Amino acid sequence: MQPIVNGLEAKYGHQIAFVFIDREAPENQEIVRKYGIRSQPVFILLDVKGNIVKRLDGPVPEDVLAEAIEAAIRAGN
Repeated sequence: MQPIVNGLEAKYGHQIAFVFIDREAPENQEIVRKYGIRSQPVFILLDVKGNIVKRLDGPVPEDVLAEAIEAAIRAGN
């Protein structure tokens, strides 16, 4: 997934923030609990108020993830 996500970040990173969280890191445990992250990868798209717009658990095809990102961008405009 990393090459796909890196490519999407290169394409959309000027429009949205990409944040990578290591769910095993002690400093991230509050976020892991807050969003109920039990496995990786998990893609959580948030609006500007921090509300979940879309959540995708597990490996996701690039086109599905890109469409979710584009929808989140459109919703934010």
